[in-house]
Amino acid sequence: MPDTTTTGVTRRRVLSTASTAIAATTALSGCSSGSNQPTTTYPGPVVDVGPNGDYAFRPGTDTPITVQRDTTVTFVWRSNNHNIVVGSQPQNANWQGTTGDRYTTYNEGHVHQHTFTTPGDYHFWCQPHKQLGMVGDLVVEE
Repeated sequence: MPDTTTTGVTRRRVLSTASTAIAATTALSGCSSGSNQPTTTYPGPVVDVGPNGDYAFRPGTDTPITVQRDTTVTFVWRSNNHNIVVGSQPQNANWQGTTGDRYTTYNEGHVHQHTFTTPGDYHFWCQPHKQLGMVGDLVVEE
């Protein structure tokens, strides 16, 4: 017979409580804010910045982003400490990349949008991760 005279707690109650806590933790584990799933719908193409902790723009790094003139492209940060520095763009284009200097970075959830009005090729990168291959290309067609 268990000793419950001092605390009123039995081994069965402890195990039952522990099982309930584990089940609740498991059920909620997919609800963290660290998910890389988009939660907002944006008009036009979306580029993931640092998806799954990768040093990449998707699309952009492996395959160029191709859009029509006057298209707004939305860049959504999926991990921390990234920025967009514009390396080259067509003459008279006005894309400045992210606000701040080339060392200003932004974290998961940050959104940068730009409407591309000048046709041509654009080359950009994340300054802190350029040497790790975090570069991208965008082509604006007529």
